[in-house]
Amino acid sequence: MKIYDMNRPALPFSGMEMIPAMQGSSDVGIPLFAARELPVGDVIVMRRKYLADRGSTADSDPGTGNLRWNNVTPDSADTLFISDEDTETNNDMGTVLQDSVAPGGRIYIQASADTEARDNWQVWEIDDSGVANTGYTGIAVVLVDSNGVIADGDPIEVSVVNPSPEVEGVADRNYISEQVSTANNIDISYGYLRDHFIVSLHEDLDTITFLDFPPSGDNGRPVKYRFLFTQGSSPWAITWPAEFNWCGQTPPVMPTSPGAQMWVEIITYDAGASWDATFGIRD
Repeated sequence: MKIYDMNRPALPFSGMEMIPAMQGSSDVGIPLFAARELPVGDVIVMRRKYLADRGSTADSDPGTGNLRWNNVTPDSADTLFISDEDTETNNDMGTVLQDSVAPGGRIYIQASADTEARDNWQVWEIDDSGVANTGYTGIAVVLVDSNGVIADGDPIEVSVVNPSPEVEGVADRNYISEQVSTANNIDISYGYLRDHFIVSLHEDLDTITFLDFPPSGDNGRPVKYRFLFTQGSSPWAITWPAEFNWCGQTPPVMPTSPGAQMWVEIITYDAGASWDATFGIRD
């Protein structure tokens, strides 16, 4: 098949798309994230071979060459248990996860290139450095995006990417993320590499939780976010955090008409202790 006969890729890119590269013919291509088309830092592990272990969710050794989730529904996990040795006997994954990763980095998991399940993948944000155990490492994560379902025993590829250098500075990167509230809350993380958030209301929004900020030495730098809220079929309300200073404006009330939209822009100069806020109603 010629390149121009191939289907157009779905947008936005996930980072898991493969692009041609000069390497072994049985394993052609490198992930888009490694080509710096996405906002990433150093790629410290690329396409290590593992097997998916869905037979257990226990915090225990998943066995050599295995990766395990701590939830029977992998997309709902918040910890990965990864063998320190992959199926090709590279045995430095534990060192990487314990000593070389930073919060805000990414772990990419994808079904192997030579399987029919290739379109099944997950992208995880790293929440903290890995915890060493005998033969494996546990690492706290937050799901960023996924596609399909990785089955028990599937051959998978695991890549680890540190945060973009931009995460060390101002969070103004013009990438859009759709956030869905859970239990009347949305989580906003500086490590998401996003600063524009689209929120379609399906319940009252009582809290907005900000998970992290730049390293302590950079806390004097501003962090700015912009939200676009869309009203649902029921008139849902938004309760604004007490830390929001509306700069002389009356705190806004979400319009009640289905499909009504309001944008809110906030900026902090003190790592979230206070936020200057402004808003507008979209016609």
